[in-house]
Amino acid sequence: MRLKKAGLRAKKEKCLFGVPEVEFLGFRVDKTGIHPSKGKVEAIRAAPKPENKQQLQAFLGLVNFYHSFLPNKASIAEPLHRLLDGDAPWNWSSDHTKAFNSLKQLISSESVLSPFDDSLPIVLTCDASPYGVCAVLAHVLPDGREAPVAFHSRTLTSTERNYAQLDKEALAIISGVKKFHHFLYGHHFTIVTDHQPLLGIFNRGRQLRKLSRLEC
Repeated sequence: MRLKKAGLRAKKEKCLFGVPEVEFLGFRVDKTGIHPSKGKVEAIRAAPKPENKQQLQAFLGLVNFYHSFLPNKASIAEPLHRLLDGDAPWNWSSDHTKAFNSLKQLISSESVLSPFDDSLPIVLTCDASPYGVCAVLAHVLPDGREAPVAFHSRTLTSTERNYAQLDKEALAIISGVKKFHHFLYGHHFTIVTDHQPLLGIFNRGRQLRKLSRLEC
């Protein structure tokens, strides 16, 4: 009925009914939520150490496909992205090996994303590091547990890295709200931060000229 209402058609021979899980567009969906495809995860885990920029770009492309499952991915991958900057020389170091292995470990974790349900309370948790900002969109389940819907992270620009920590934390919130705008718009939601001074700068009536330029 939902397909009919949406004006869509499906071929019966291409449909699966009554199965415990299904692989779809690189993801595995079951009763617990949405998972990365096992095959793609194994391909990332088995990837050899890159020997040049092209190989590194290919590896990061595989990882980025599952960015919604990877908390704080941008900060972890920051040393690898620096290798790809402009005319940066190829000089693989222990920092790059650590970041490379950390990404493999991160993608190997049992991350499960819950389908978005606007009938449940919504929480947006935001944080900032010296190199990146991140946000987690989650539901609060009836038993009080938080179930992640998606993760978001990005590296800071060279200008943003010079921001005061207060501004970086504010940038994390703005980045998270903009990323998940299509989930948050029109709904009440709670923002969680570990930086208490933010409570002051977001008070009504305060002049926030610099803050208004963040992420513009």
